Amino acid sequence: MRRPPRLATRFLDLVVPARDRDVLVGDLVEEHALLALTARRGGAAWWYWSQALRTAASLLWAGARRGQWLKTLGAVLAGYLVVNLIVMGGDIAMSRLPRAGEQVYAVLSLAIGFPAMVLGGYLAARLRRRAAGALAVLAAVMGVVSLLATGPAAPIWYQLALIVVGPAGALLGGHIRARRMWPSLRERG
Repeated sequence: MRRPPRLATRFLDLVVPARDRDVLVGDLVEEHALLALTARRGGAAWWYWSQALRTAASLLWAGARRGQWLKTLGAVLAGYLVVNLIVMGGDIAMSRLPRAGEQVYAVLSLAIGFPAMVLGGYLAARLRRRAAGALAVLAAVMGVVSLLATGPAAPIWYQLALIVVGPAGALLGGHIRARRMWPSLRERG
């Protein structure tokens, strides 16, 4: 039996309220198992990711309707500000290095950006539980905007890596915060 994508499950752990988490994630895991038996290779994983993102969007919308979005937005913006300050500091430091190629700059930028995004996700989650998931969405959107705006000015692998590495870093930071606050998550996996 194929397991559902682990990162998508962790993402759900961050965005779904604790009272609903076991039921909702359990239902999605069961449905994934059934789809994995009949779907093409990767089809069940694609479905699981789409359900995780739809669930997150629905929960974010419900939170916005209840007026909780402002606190989450503040936590996300604080995390994003910290990330940008660290990345700008890294850019300034890299500008003082001897002339390096575009590929070296891209690798160094990712090497600075990923830990910065982990820290941003941790901070966002510390300020507002589950805000790291919203920061991950913001990072993905900004990665796509960067890809569209930059075009061929930066290597395509770097642009695509930003779309993956940024959200992954934010989710990892939120996960680290959650494990520190809720040790019971360690028992789940």
